[in-house]
Amino acid sequence: MIQERALLCGKCSKTVPISQIRYVMRSRGLPTAMCGSCRDEGTLNRKSSAVKPREEIRKLFMCTSCSYKFQFNTLASSGPRCPLCGKGHYVEEYKDSFADDLVRSL
Repeated sequence: MIQERALLCGKCSKTVPISQIRYVMRSRGLPTAMCGSCRDEGTLNRKSSAVKPREEIRKLFMCTSCSYKFQFNTLASSGPRCPLCGKGHYVEEYKDSFADDLVRSL
C-alpha cells in the first residue's frame, strides 16, 4: 500500500496531502504552504474587501542638527524623527528657501 506524503497547512495547521498544497506569498514576502480550502477563503476575502487603504501624504523634512533630508508620512501617529541622528525636535518641514535661511542664520 502506497501512502501519499502530507504537509501542514501554514494557515489552518491541518495535515493535508501534498497534492493539495500550493505555496502562496504572504505579507512578509515569504512563501507559505496553504491547502486548497484556505486558498479559496483567501481569494473570497480579497475580492469582497472594499476597504481602501489610507492615503499617504509624504512631505519632505530636514533635520537642522545633521542637515539630513527625508520624506515622512504626515498621517502617521507619531511626529517626524530624523532617521540619521534620531532627534525629533530639530526636524522642520523642508522648503526651497530653507538652505538660504540656514546659511543666513550662521
